[in-house]
Order: sequence, then C-alpha cells, then structure tokens
Amino acid sequence: MFDVFSLPEGVIVSTQQKFSDDRGWLYEGYNISRCPTELRQLTISESDANTLRGMHVHYKRHDYVMVVSGALILGLVDMRPNSDSFRKSSCLILKPEEACTVYIPLGIGHGFAFQEKTRYLTGLSVAWSPEDEFLFRYDDPVLQFDWGVNEPILSEKDRNAGSFESAVRQYLEAASGSQGG
Repeated sequence: MFDVFSLPEGVIVSTQQKFSDDRGWLYEGYNISRCPTELRQLTISESDANTLRGMHVHYKRHDYVMVVSGALILGLVDMRPNSDSFRKSSCLILKPEEACTVYIPLGIGHGFAFQEKTRYLTGLSVAWSPEDEFLFRYDDPVLQFDWGVNEPILSEKDRNAGSFESAVRQYLEAASGSQGG
C-alpha cells in the first residue's frame, strides 16, 4: 500500500483491526491509547470528484484523518527546516475498506484530492482556527505530486495560495511566536 520510510518524520499511518461478518465490517477509528494526541474536535467532510483541498500547514494543531466512503489522496510534506525529513513529500491513498488512520503532526503540510465523491473525518487536537492555517499551492514544484486529478476544483483561497517557501516562513514565524508567549 505505501512505504512507511517514504513518509515525513512523525507521520503515523496505522492499520486498525477490522471485524467483518455477513452484516458488514467495523473498526475502531480512534483510541487515545494508540494516538500521540487527544482529539478536541471532529469534522466530517464530503468532497466531490475532482476536488482538491490544500495545501496547508498548522503550528498549533495535530490532525488525525480517516476515510468513511470513497477514496482520499493525501499529500504530505515536511515543512520543519530542523527536521531530518525537511521537504520530504509523499502521497497516500486512503480507502475505508483498508481501515487506515493517519496522524499528521505539527509542521507537516497536507492536502487532499478526490477522484470520486468521498466522505472523511478529521480529528483535531485543538479547535479549528483560521490563524493556524498557512496555505501554499498544491502544484508547487517542491511537492512533485501526482494528484491524479485533472483540472481540479479549488476554493478561491487554494487557487490564490502562495508558495511552499512563503508558507514555511509563515509557519516558522507563528510557531516561534507561540513558544515565546
């Protein structure tokens, strides 16, 4: 499915134990004893085919992602200059039948693309805030992603996002300010 060595440092992909019978299946999507952070908010999203959301990075919030229906292409890139995996990027495809969850730590840029209508959950370690979201272009040359989506449907803010380098500067400035205050 994916090579864990290709992931940016700190990203955790977990395959949960899945229980199936004649009625269907279930898996435990979140258990605090197996996640590096406690979740404070849960968002449920639906995206249409050919939609692309992101890229963005957070300095206050960890994310935890799982797919409910459809398929999510998750692009990841390390934006922490002091990290051994700075600029390392990778893409994963998440589907509900694979029972995978992904933990995304602070400083890991991420975005989502969809080739089909998809529903997914995102757990947040702190409540969502626009001040904790720095955007950059999904097609920035640093990324070298194949999103698998031609002519993506973008929000206005994603269409007008800046460069990877600009987002790294914004992230560092905000992160250093939050540690000092």
